[in-house]
Amino acid sequence: MKSYCNKCSRPTNQVVVKEEKTSYDDGEGWWEEIDYQIIQCSGCDEISFRRLETNPQIQSYDDIPQYMQELYPKRGPNSISIKNFSNLTIKLKSLYRETIDAFNNEQLILCCGGLRALIEGICLDKAIKGIMVKDRKGNDVLKENLEGKIEGLFESGFLTKSSATSLHELRFIGNEALHELSKPSVDEIKLAIEILESTIDDMYELHHKAMKIQMKKQIRTKK
Repeated sequence: MKSYCNKCSRPTNQVVVKEEKTSYDDGEGWWEEIDYQIIQCSGCDEISFRRLETNPQIQSYDDIPQYMQELYPKRGPNSISIKNFSNLTIKLKSLYRETIDAFNNEQLILCCGGLRALIEGICLDKAIKGIMVKDRKGNDVLKENLEGKIEGLFESGFLTKSSATSLHELRFIGNEALHELSKPSVDEIKLAIEILESTIDDMYELHHKAMKIQMKKQIRTKK
């Protein structure tokens, strides 16, 4: 039986690794059969869970029973796979997973809140409190809202100007979702997630790889 695979981004043949079946019959015409399965994609070996249910309300074709299928984690053509950011902090990694789970479960406003919280979390991890600006009286004050923190990431060299501008777009989406209860489209949020994933990759994964190259170079030149 085919099921959608997140890694392959399409329906693929699945091998049943383990299954447990349950059945119920009330003796008055109602019955149901439920099959719980651990399945593995024949293409990429990704393991997931599938629940199959059939009952009299689910129509059969040519005497072949049809099933209502539920997949865990929930997935489909619009689903996003969770990336493995090995150098992200545990708290940020957990928040990232919850944000992707919210998107895959069609909880779009919660997902927008998660994106905003991730930006706040990155600023906290990098000890960015904001940016100094002039108030109306010409005094230096700390602009410590999210806009100021994103600019602080840029000033501190963690982001390019282009990346900071992209994060501001995420901030606008989050503001609309959380303050105005305006739900962005699925495509908008998918693009926002891609921007944030690229930011994480630049700030944590690529930086870590660059540091490893630098260390290996220092060891090599000392020999």
